[in-house]
Amino acid sequence: MPQSRLVSTGRLFVVALLASARSNATGPAGGAPDSLTVRPRARRIVSAALLLVAAIHAIPLVGVLSAARVSSLYGVVVDDANLEILLRHRAVLFGLFSVMTGYCALRPALHGIGLTAAAISVVSFIVIAQNVGGYNDALRTVVRVDVFAAVLVVIGAAVHLFSRPAVR
Repeated sequence: MPQSRLVSTGRLFVVALLASARSNATGPAGGAPDSLTVRPRARRIVSAALLLVAAIHAIPLVGVLSAARVSSLYGVVVDDANLEILLRHRAVLFGLFSVMTGYCALRPALHGIGLTAAAISVVSFIVIAQNVGGYNDALRTVVRVDVFAAVLVVIGAAVHLFSRPAVR
């Protein structure tokens, strides 16, 4: 992905997330958020997007079992105890993130928070991978999966934002 396109995508995420956070912070007439003001179909679309993103983030959880699992996931040799500890702990954090995102998917009042966290996760990985470059085929697959997750987040954020009544 060219650098300028990456920057444009990042700006789109920032604008969408700021608007999402603002719309999540206030409900009808500036009052408390009201998940009932969002159409049921829109809620299901956002929930589905977040659940798919949660499932994607659950995949690395198998890395907590052993260094061999981490190696097969990322195509890297884990021959250092320090690296193994860090990568296996990373797997635990992905599991935790997956549970949190899944929970947000099931609670319409938390959709904005879940979308924001998911966007930060996938965009940060894509940006870091593009900036560092030189990654292997296994990480190239991870980047592609994260691009797919980013598309899901954009769809979820768009539906989340445009299905709410205007706040006056």
